Amino acid sequence: MNNGIILSSIAIGVLVSVVLALWILKKWRYIKAAETAQRNQDQIKKQKRKEVIESIKIIALCIIEEQVDLSEGSIRIKVLLDHIAPILHDQAPFNVFSIMYDATEHMPTHGARKRADKALIRKLDAERFELEKNHKDAIIEASKALRDYSFQ
Repeated sequence: MNNGIILSSIAIGVLVSVVLALWILKKWRYIKAAETAQRNQDQIKKQKRKEVIESIKIIALCIIEEQVDLSEGSIRIKVLLDHIAPILHDQAPFNVFSIMYDATEHMPTHGARKRADKALIRKLDAERFELEKNHKDAIIEASKALRDYSFQ
């Protein structure tokens, strides 16, 4: 075999090896970047979860110390539990938050409340106050349980 063919074959082999090595390096960097992004996302999710748990515990404490309306605190807790522990909605004593949410869901809030008829708002407020009165002990008990609850 002639030296030109041998040298050409070697050159082609080296070129293919270099191209493959560069391709492997590119894929390796892509995988490492994806792993880093995944780790960052996991850390962000853990931090968000920690913040939601902290918010739940603060709202529970505010309910216990009567710094927030029972219905408002219940609604806020129910919505936050939706994100981190929806299974608690069906468990006593925590199910009272869902009960309050469901019972007040039809009531207007924010801008809709401001635009609503004043007589309707008084009627709905009376309904809400009655709900709060009827469920006060259960809400406070559930808030104390949440304050001490160890989220996984």
